[in-house]
Amino acid sequence: MRRRNERSDEGKRVWKIWRRLGILIILAALTGLLCLVFGRVFREWNSLPRAMTGDGWEQNRDEDDISVSPREFAEICTELECFLEERGITETWQWKREEAVWERIERVMACDGRELSGDDAFLYQELVYVGELRGRERELPDYYNYLSETEGVINELWMYAATEQGSYGGSEALAAWVTEASRALLRQQEAGRLYPASQLGDAITQCRQLLEEELPGSDIRLREAVEKLLSCLEELEGTEEITGLCQLPMGGAYYDVLLEWETGSGLTAKEMYDSLSELREALSMELSDMEGQDAGSRLQNADAGQLLALLEENTRLQFGHTKGETYELREMPEALRGRTYVGFYKKDLASNSHVVYIEQSSIHQNAYEKYEILAHEGFPGHLFFQICQQQPYAGLRCCLSGKGCREGWAVYSEFLAAQWLEEDREGYRAFLIRKLLDEVILSQMDIGIHSFGWDQSRLTDYCREVYGEIRPEGVTAVGVKLSGQPAMYLSYAVGYMKVCELERAYMESGHSREEFVEWFLQYGRTAFTMIEEYAKTPGSGCP
Repeated sequence: MRRRNERSDEGKRVWKIWRRLGILIILAALTGLLCLVFGRVFREWNSLPRAMTGDGWEQNRDEDDISVSPREFAEICTELECFLEERGITETWQWKREEAVWERIERVMACDGRELSGDDAFLYQELVYVGELRGRERELPDYYNYLSETEGVINELWMYAATEQGSYGGSEALAAWVTEASRALLRQQEAGRLYPASQLGDAITQCRQLLEEELPGSDIRLREAVEKLLSCLEELEGTEEITGLCQLPMGGAYYDVLLEWETGSGLTAKEMYDSLSELREALSMELSDMEGQDAGSRLQNADAGQLLALLEENTRLQFGHTKGETYELREMPEALRGRTYVGFYKKDLASNSHVVYIEQSSIHQNAYEKYEILAHEGFPGHLFFQICQQQPYAGLRCCLSGKGCREGWAVYSEFLAAQWLEEDREGYRAFLIRKLLDEVILSQMDIGIHSFGWDQSRLTDYCREVYGEIRPEGVTAVGVKLSGQPAMYLSYAVGYMKVCELERAYMESGHSREEFVEWFLQYGRTAFTMIEEYAKTPGSGCP
C-alpha cells in the first residue's frame, strides 16, 4: 500500500513539473508574440507622417531637443531661398544632388519646430518630409532614376537651345548639371547598370545633334560638358532586355522611394496598383456608356489664343485668384517640334511673365487635344497653380512642390475645363477619359515591371487583357521605354486620383467645388500625405 502511495505521489510531482513547464512555455510564447506585435507597432508608428494639430506640428521629440525660434527659422528659409534663386533652381529634382541645400534642410530637421505656427509650421514639415525622404534614398544604391536623369538633362538642353533659357536660367548652371549627369553615368557603368539600347542610341543621337546644330558656339563650358556626356553615353553597352528595378540589388526599395518622390501618396506599389485597377475599371465603364463624337464647331474653329482667353475668363469667374497676372502664348520653338513636347508652361525668368508654348499652326492637331493642352498648361492648370502660390517664401515652396500634386492638379484641371463647354462637352470628356485610361494602364505596367518583376510574357498578357489584340513589337517598345524611365506616368495618374479623393471628401462635408479649389491650392504644393494629415485637423474644412 505504501509503495502504491509512493508511486501516486511521484506521479503527482511529475505532473506538477510538466504543468509548470507547459505554463512557462506558453508564457514565453506569449511574451515573444507581444514583443513582435509591439515591435511592429513601434516601427509603423515611426514610419507615420507627423500629425498636425492646431496651429503647429506635434514633433514627438524629446523635451531637451534644440528648439528653432520663428526668427531663426525665417533666417534659414531666406538663406535657402536665396541659394535656390541664385542658381535658378525651381523644382526639387534639380537640387537632389546639391549638398548645400541638404545641409540647410538638415539644420531645420535637427531642431524642434513646436514654436512655429501657421504657414511656418507647414513649411517646416515640408522641409522635414523631403529631408526624411532623402535620408531613405541615401541608404540605397545610387540608381537615380536609371535613365531619367540623363533624359531630363537632354530635355533641358533642348529647352535651353530653343528658348535661350533653361529652367536653370543660365548656361553656367546648366553646364554644372550636365557634368554631374556624366558623373552619374560613370557610376552606373562601374556598378554594371546597363541601359536599353534603343534609348541609349537616341540619347547619343540627340547629344550629337545639339552639338552640331543647336548649342551656340559661344557657350564653351556648356559644349564641353555636353561632349563629356556624349563620351560617357558612347562608353556604355546597351541591352534590349526589359529590366525592372526590382531585379537589381535593393532595387525594389529604391523604386518605393522613387514612387514617393513622384507621387507623394504614401502608398506602397501594391496599394497603388490596386487603386489604379479600381480607377481603370471606373473609367472603362464610364467610357462604354459614352458615344464618341467629333470635335464641335466652337472648338474646331477657335485658335489657341481664343481658347486660352476663354479658359482664363472662366477660371477667373468661377475661382478668382488670377490677380491680373500677365501671361503670353508662344509658338512652340522649331527645335522642340516633333519631339515629346506638345505644349508646356514656363515662367520666363527674364520678364517675370508666365508663358504657355503650343504648336498653334499645326493643322493636324485635334481640337479636343488643343483645348486639353491649354487647360493643363494654362488655365486652370499649371499657370493658374503658379499664380496662386503667393505665400511667404513662394520660391522655396514652389521648389518643394510635389510632382504628384502639380501634375495631379493639372490633369484634374483638364476635367474642370469640360464644364465650360456646351455642345462639345461629352465628346471632350470622352477624349479625356481615353487619354487618362492610357496613363493608368502605362502606370500599372510600370509598377509591374519595376516592383512585381514582370517579364515580356507577363507584360504581353496584361496588354492583351486591357487592349485586346496587340502587336508584340509594340509591347516590347513600351516595355523598354518604361524600364529605362521608372515612374514616368505615375505622377499624372496617381496625382489625379488623389486630388479626386480629396475633392470627394471635401464636398461630402458640405462644401462647394469652388471652396475645395481655394482650400487645395493653399496647401496643394506638397505631398498628399501631408495634405491629408492637415485635412484631419479642426478648422481645416475637410473631415
